[in-house]
Amino acid sequence: MTIRVLVADDQAMIRGALAGLLDLEHDIEVVAQAADGAQALEELARLASADAPARVSAPVNVAIIDVEMPHMDGITATQAIRPRFPGCACSSCRRSGDRDTCSAPSTRAQRALW
Repeated sequence: MTIRVLVADDQAMIRGALAGLLDLEHDIEVVAQAADGAQALEELARLASADAPARVSAPVNVAIIDVEMPHMDGITATQAIRPRFPGCACSSCRRSGDRDTCSAPSTRAQRALW
């Protein structure tokens, strides 16, 4: 089984490097990249409509999402992804300065679903 991955990060170099490293694995395929949370949702919707007959729960198995991005941050994106694509596991990446955001009570409750 191939693990289908979406990578979302506003920094193109980080996003591309992570996608490139993941693509080196024989059982991982990066099927989409996004520069912010809104674009990640658009990519998931695009993939879902393209794969509708073949996929039941989610167009990707894993979404790796940066927490701090413009337009829509990773926390908000994850909260939007989980109900629409319950078969997609979300992992939000954070930098040390994001500790307060990721430790808020509502975020801790959301992380339990990841």
